[in-house]
Amino acid sequence: MPIKSKMSVLSSVLSVMFVITTLALADYTENFDTAENWYGNLSSFDNPAYYTNNTALPANDKFSSNYANRENTNYRSSPYAWRIATYANTYFRYECQTTVSNFSFWLARESGFDPPDIKIRYSNNSGATWHNIYHGDTFFNGVSDLTYTQYVSPKLDVTPRPNQKIYIEVYKFSGARFLVDDFALNHYPIETNTAFMVYPAPAVTGIVGQVEEFFSDSYSNGVAQIGYGHSSNNVGWTWLSTGETNISGGYGATNSFWLMPGKWFYAARWIRDNGAVTNYAWNDHGQTNASSLVSAQYFYFVTSSVHSVIWDFGYPNDTSPTQGIGTLTFAAGVVSNIPGDGILSATNFPTGQSDKSKYIEFAASTAGKQGAGFYFSARRDANGPKRIDVQYSINNGAWQNDFITNFYLTSQGSWYMIGGTNTDFDLKNNLSFRIIGYDANVETGNLEIEETQISAAIPEPAGLLFAGILILFFGKKLKLSFV
Repeated sequence: MPIKSKMSVLSSVLSVMFVITTLALADYTENFDTAENWYGNLSSFDNPAYYTNNTALPANDKFSSNYANRENTNYRSSPYAWRIATYANTYFRYECQTTVSNFSFWLARESGFDPPDIKIRYSNNSGATWHNIYHGDTFFNGVSDLTYTQYVSPKLDVTPRPNQKIYIEVYKFSGARFLVDDFALNHYPIETNTAFMVYPAPAVTGIVGQVEEFFSDSYSNGVAQIGYGHSSNNVGWTWLSTGETNISGGYGATNSFWLMPGKWFYAARWIRDNGAVTNYAWNDHGQTNASSLVSAQYFYFVTSSVHSVIWDFGYPNDTSPTQGIGTLTFAAGVVSNIPGDGILSATNFPTGQSDKSKYIEFAASTAGKQGAGFYFSARRDANGPKRIDVQYSINNGAWQNDFITNFYLTSQGSWYMIGGTNTDFDLKNNLSFRIIGYDANVETGNLEIEETQISAAIPEPAGLLFAGILILFFGKKLKLSFV
């Protein structure tokens, strides 16, 4: 029988090439022709059916369907195939615990009813979430009834998450019965140097001050870190330790933080054996022996409230806000530079930890605004101030020094998110904030500030519903959220 390949993601030329390669190099093939490997009620569509072959790798794998029987007439290889019922929401599934490179199988449709509306998909966490490869009812277009057509997946290289399984599935939403035969799999053993960037999902969105949870897991324990940066290649990234790892079902690590506006790439890394080995992870497929971050795939897009006062430093030597009304001033002796590239740089910060007289001050009118806070990102060079305090003043009153104290800029060249909110800021006429730098290696060391906001979620009181949302969103009396 001639090979016919229908794929939703590759061109027809590449499909044919891939079919030939896959058939020649398949590590495991299954034709479902051993009677004793079938079990379930195989003569009825109303029960699950199963097929297991434990004589070949991968071990402990299994085929199943929620509504199917064993076909003994219309097969591709004699004497059996799968016959999936006409019922809605039926599936043919293969499950295993191995790293899957790619797979293929042969499908045919029966006559009558509408064309099968199918989804070909896979999961690496036992079906908790899915990745779709194909979805539609055109797979059998131009193919006669009961004529088998091969589907070959693209290259996946997906590893099951710790203590989970790979599911490969043809899921039918509606339409005619379909047949499955002659499955093939390219796979390789799971390696312990495999790590995953699990969530949040790619292309997530948020607003300034909104804390997002980031989670990674790994087959090997180590010092786990979550990193973020403007570029995808780990240049200028900030890496934050997650703290103690959870050893249940592998090793998992979580960190929660917020980011300033813009597009931020994020990934994970696990540092093992006292720093001798570092395993990077940039998606939930899992990366094996990835000693560097070549290109992050997931990103987080952050926006701002239209009610915030914002300085984005996009114009040379301009200290006025880009959005809203406010002022920007400097303590005597602080030398500043705004080249217009989105960064404010400043020098002449003290070298000791006791002198806190050098600051950058932001002030704005906040009359009638709720959910107010102060947020900015900062980095230093090798000689710049390593410590930051933030003080605030309400309605031009006394400066309060208990907002943010002794924030440590651990690594030079890395952007750190600094800021938070306080319910005392709500509905005040004016708010002022001072970014105080100190503990520089030399006074000529540089501190850089990116976009800075005196933020507000809503412009004025809007009833108990909004107040309740703000309490949940921003926290209680004083909740600082910085990384």
